[in-house]
Amino acid sequence: MLLVCSSGMFAVTGWATPQPWIGFQGRLTDGTGGPIGESVDLTVAFFDDSTDGQEVFSEGYVDVELHDGLFSLPLGSLASLDAVGFADPLWVEVTVAGDSPMVPRLPLNSAGTALLAVDALSVDGDPVQAAAFGVMGMASPMTRRPCRVG
Repeated sequence: MLLVCSSGMFAVTGWATPQPWIGFQGRLTDGTGGPIGESVDLTVAFFDDSTDGQEVFSEGYVDVELHDGLFSLPLGSLASLDAVGFADPLWVEVTVAGDSPMVPRLPLNSAGTALLAVDALSVDGDPVQAAAFGVMGMASPMTRRPCRVG
């Protein structure tokens, strides 16, 4: 089986605490390159190494519908991503039920790292007002310089 994937970061926002998840898409094909058409069970895991290492996250999906071999999963919708250390490099491993994990593992890239920004939504419990914050200047560290967003 062949897997081609992409990922992106999404955060469900609103007045409640955001629940981050990572959109993960791929296409499963058979040995001839043809798309797999039936539903499959998939497990997606993050590891701290490209070949060995420790598993830091895993989520299993049952009866994932494939459309011309294509699938889309919201990683973090079934198991929390809170304990995942996105500051360090991570690799994604995909396993189709009944098969060995696919190799090579895929680098997670910036989608997971972007989840670190969820922590920046509040400072000391207060909402961050992007139009009202300042940045300490390099030439004069005690000088506040306004930043504009947009």
